[in-house]
Amino acid sequence: MVPGFQEVMLPFLRLVEKAGGQPVATKEAVANLAEQLGLSEDEQSELLPSGRQTRFANRVAWAASHLRAARLLESAGRGLVTLTDRGRKLLSAIRNTRP
Repeated sequence: MVPGFQEVMLPFLRLVEKAGGQPVATKEAVANLAEQLGLSEDEQSELLPSGRQTRFANRVAWAASHLRAARLLESAGRGLVTLTDRGRKLLSAIRNTRP
């Protein structure tokens, strides 16, 4: 089952953090996150009813949109995102609160 955009948000933030300040292309993130989340080929190729976009790519795009709205990511050009200071602080806080 293709995860909802909410389930993609934290892995997406971590992926952008690993880029070390370099912009990450949303298209590259789709492939990386699909592998990371263990999506099957069928799940990766499942299309939306419009037939124009895969369901998972759509979920990643929504995750990116919400993360930008929360000011955790910022646009670095068309289809590119980088982590903000606020995003770094959040990820640091998450790491520091885990046992």
